[in-house]
Amino acid sequence: MPKARRLREVGFEANEKEVLSSADAAASFLRRALPPKSPVLVVGEDALTSALSRAGFRLVQEASETTAVVAALDRDVTWGKLTEATLAIRGGAMFVATNLDPTFPSERGLLPGAGALISLLETATGCHPILIGKPEPLLYLEALEILQAPP
Repeated sequence: MPKARRLREVGFEANEKEVLSSADAAASFLRRALPPKSPVLVVGEDALTSALSRAGFRLVQEASETTAVVAALDRDVTWGKLTEATLAIRGGAMFVATNLDPTFPSERGLLPGAGALISLLETATGCHPILIGKPEPLLYLEALEILQAPP
């Protein structure tokens, strides 16, 4: 779903350029932390893979090629993807998460959110991610940089 559409659906006037997603913030953070075209393994959905691709990262699926693992909500996650992410993190790849929301609201009720998935990776690796999204300061600092505004 386009970033601003959900805001418009609930009554806020917004366009895409006025919305900073945690996927955008994660891509920007990694752009500062890693060399261009670094290999990144994604446990996440299209918005995250698109943001990382636009930022110039090479998306990979194998742990042996990975410099960083970026994890988010992934409603199509597979055991294979979790295995590769676990091996990459255990092998020294940077571990980044977009948010730790334990649940995700749906018409059927609360479903497992990004935080539930990231907890699995934390448990399997013994590593805690660098958290980019809400409520961490990195998201807000990124917004301030885009706005060229002081904190």
